[in-house]
Amino acid sequence: MECATAIAPLDWSAPNKADDIELALVRHPATGDREGSLFVNPGGPGASGYDFVHDSVDFAVSADLQSRFDVIGWDPRGVGRSSAVKCYDGPQLDKFLFGIPDAPVDSPEYVQEVTRTAKDFADACAAKTGKLLQFVDTESTVQDLDMLRAAVGDTTLNYLGYSYGSDIGSRYADRFPGKVGRVVLDGATDSSLGLFDVSLAQTAAFGDALKAYLADCLASSGCPFRGTVDDAIGQIRTVLDRLDAAPLRGETAGS
Repeated sequence: MECATAIAPLDWSAPNKADDIELALVRHPATGDREGSLFVNPGGPGASGYDFVHDSVDFAVSADLQSRFDVIGWDPRGVGRSSAVKCYDGPQLDKFLFGIPDAPVDSPEYVQEVTRTAKDFADACAAKTGKLLQFVDTESTVQDLDMLRAAVGDTTLNYLGYSYGSDIGSRYADRFPGKVGRVVLDGATDSSLGLFDVSLAQTAAFGDALKAYLADCLASSGCPFRGTVDDAIGQIRTVLDRLDAAPLRGETAGS
């Protein structure tokens, strides 16, 4: 693997006047007859493309692609080893991400509690990250990606984007249609939807996937569920209700 740090303008609308940010990259050189570079992003938003390629290149792309392309992963602005958003550290971040609200689910107090904790988190991000925060967006990432394409000497962009990474790829194709090479958008998202509508559509799709799984499972001899698909969903609901009433709590090592 080969590692590098690229320098990009903080504000692409004023690249000569803005401060600079750093973008961390890792490259797995082609193992055979090289045809160019292949940029890979695993999505998130917020997932590390650097770690994705560095730690699991065989999962990210096939051996055939590794033979023909330099596989490049990068941490988009705001993420990981690049100039990153900072909010909470250590136990405070663990509590925000994995803590269980004190108020009962679906109660007005629950809504107030999670709203307050979300606002506190956003305020901490603004305070600790500074002006970088307002320039962590998909359009800026697309500009960064085009700069990286040029930096490695490719005239067109070969790109593989998973999930939110598909959003980056589609926005790139819209912004730079003449520079699009071979592009695959896996698990493509609808960039016209807001975050709430994306979450709503994703939740409905998860429900459909669960029903499809249960229908297949119930037709087999080793399925742990019984009855119809609706019966199996009821059994799952019972387990989740029990967990709401008595959550399973994790403990740190040595506690």
